[in-house]
Amino acid sequence: MNTKTFQVSTAQSVITTDVLVLGGGPAGSWAALSAAKQGARVVLGSVIS
Repeated sequence: MNTKTFQVSTAQSVITTDVLVLGGGPAGSWAALSAAKQGARVVLGSVIS
């Protein structure tokens, strides 16, 4: 079984966004950039392993 470990900060914060993209590969990056070019507030999240 392949498992991944994620680190999560215990700090609490609120982020307001129009678009949330999970995955920073080519498709996710393109989606985030395209949305940002249209004026959307974008958050791009990616796992670093």
